[in-house]
Amino acid sequence: MSESHLYEVEVKALVPSSRIIDVHDELAGECESLRVGNQINWYYRVPTRSMSNKPLTALDDAFWKPYMGTKRVLPLDMLNNQEVYNSISVRLRAQDETQKDTILVVKASQTGDAVNGGERREFEVNLPITIGEAEELLLSAGYGVSSKWSRRRRSYVIENFPSITATLDYNAGYGWVLELETIVFANETTTEAREMLLRSLNKMGLEELPQPRLQRMFKHYEAHWQDYYGTEKTFVIE
Repeated sequence: MSESHLYEVEVKALVPSSRIIDVHDELAGECESLRVGNQINWYYRVPTRSMSNKPLTALDDAFWKPYMGTKRVLPLDMLNNQEVYNSISVRLRAQDETQKDTILVVKASQTGDAVNGGERREFEVNLPITIGEAEELLLSAGYGVSSKWSRRRRSYVIENFPSITATLDYNAGYGWVLELETIVFANETTTEAREMLLRSLNKMGLEELPQPRLQRMFKHYEAHWQDYYGTEKTFVIE
């Protein structure tokens, strides 16, 4: 299948500190691999349609000319059909601010929220530059800084069919969050995949974080991110 037709399906749950060891032990007992490390994610405001009729084209132009040569950064079907997306999320991801190894992440949804929605089109590309250098290119394309996030991450790969990637993160602002994610090849299969993830979540005695609450948490962090970024501080939003 073409990578351009992959869809991300995910569910999230807040994990009480008292349950961290139990959740880790259960995930570690089932996983094929485990990675531990720090991660930073920088989020950006997409130019409004009035500023740029094709914001993804502006992004693609900013990156492919200096770094990708003749190869476009984003899939052609995303570029040619970007007007069908109701919501677009653009972010940069790296282990720290010094390494020349940055991931550009673009998520898009035709109906839901591309930032925190559970079913989204997703595309990632590695860039041989620092996250600060990548940010300069995004700003030149008309994007603006929305918020910056930091976290300690444990990633577990569970080889079912389809496979599940579980991440147990300590996020600045949020505290401990478990995310279960899988990738499907067609939009029609997202409901079945989501049900599978919820069963795995419930098996651990956890409940999905409702989208309305997640949106309230995100908006609070977005408005105050400079108070939390790079710290251990958390908040509670019901």
